[in-house]
Amino acid sequence: MPKVNEKVQDNAEFENEDFAAMLEESYKKTERDEVGEGRIVAIKDSEVFVDVGRKSEGVLEISEITDENGNLLFKEGDSIKVA
Repeated sequence: MPKVNEKVQDNAEFENEDFAAMLEESYKKTERDEVGEGRIVAIKDSEVFVDVGRKSEGVLEISEITDENGNLLFKEGDSIKVA
C-alpha cells in the first residue's frame, strides 16, 4: 500500500474509534429515568407529541396533561418536564 493510502487508512481507523467512543458516551448521557425539558409540538386526538431534544420525540397519552375534569393543563408550544 502506498504511503499516502496508509495515512488515510490510519486516520480512518482513528476516526472510527473516536466516533465509537462518542456514540458510547451519548448512550450514557441518555439514562432512561433522566428528567429533562420537553416542548409540546402537537396534540392530536388522544396523543401528545413532545420534542425531547436529541433529535427525537416522545408521545404521551392526553390523560397525562389533563386535570380531573378533562381540561388540558398545557397547550402546543408549552414546555413540560419529561422523563
